[in-house]
Amino acid sequence: MNADELTQRLRRGETQAVYLLVGEEQLLLEATFRQLKDFSARLDPTGLNVDKIYASDSSAKQVLSLCRTTPMGRVSHRFIFVRAIEKWATKIGNDKDGSRDAFEQLVRYFEAPVPSTVLVLTASKLDGRSKLVGNAKARGWLLSYDKLSTRQLVRWIEQDVARQGCSLESGAAELLVEVMGADLAHVADAVERLVLYVGTGNVIDSRVLGELLIRVSSANPFQVVDAVSRRDTSEILRLLHDVFDPRTGGLPLVGLLAWSVRQLIRMKEGLQAGLAVGEAAKQAGVPPFRAQQVAARTRNFSVKELERWLFCLAHADQELKSSRRPSRATLENLLLSMTA
Repeated sequence: MNADELTQRLRRGETQAVYLLVGEEQLLLEATFRQLKDFSARLDPTGLNVDKIYASDSSAKQVLSLCRTTPMGRVSHRFIFVRAIEKWATKIGNDKDGSRDAFEQLVRYFEAPVPSTVLVLTASKLDGRSKLVGNAKARGWLLSYDKLSTRQLVRWIEQDVARQGCSLESGAAELLVEVMGADLAHVADAVERLVLYVGTGNVIDSRVLGELLIRVSSANPFQVVDAVSRRDTSEILRLLHDVFDPRTGGLPLVGLLAWSVRQLIRMKEGLQAGLAVGEAAKQAGVPPFRAQQVAARTRNFSVKELERWLFCLAHADQELKSSRRPSRATLENLLLSMTA
């Protein structure tokens, strides 16, 4: 089962005995957790049949004892929410009655769950080879929330922007990933700010991304790329002064430049393959109204030179994340090395 299937089942009022939510993508996991809590609140507005527990504060034995408690009043189900059950993985053989370890107790419960109880368990990480995970998966009770790939993250951005009533310029989702990185929580925060900035029904484009996520005034990343191609050192340093924001540590700027260079590479390769400007632009993620401008820029660079720039950008990205060197100095060195 996945999150979409769960949503459809809850809309039909369907529940199951156990939900095991596992994964490091906590934003998505928490969305499902809230969905189940909201569903329980609709069934029991009093909250008398809803228990919220942290595994570090209770034992599996105590939780399973609650599972066997009959719901109060006329409510059909008792809901028990248990967070962070990975904490139980270290609690083996410490129950006073000598019962099995926590996970084995859960597996035994899985074999004969109480029909009137819905048990919701969460964990950031569990051994996929364990009996607990295998048993839950076999019964259709496991929902996994692994870190999203770049492609999945781009798709998530597109869906979330559409859900909030806005649209994206071609390539804007990829640019957002370049600028913000692969952390979904940071990306979600950026999407929320972008939607509020442009307003419902409007388009989020690269200009808006630049204005809101990095300090871009008169400069834009293509101006920096053009200055590098001309090896105009004074202009490069002037533009860096204009766009550099010490609060961000330079990472969004590096991401924006990398996105610009990749766009140029894809555009140039498309044109070299014989594609028309419009088709090459579509392949490169360039919006139609910028197609001719970007196509003209590709004539100033070879693919080999652009690929060397990507190597310089990757090195700068790593240095900004791991070195104590001032970020301004790293960016200056990056842009000057690109002119070499």
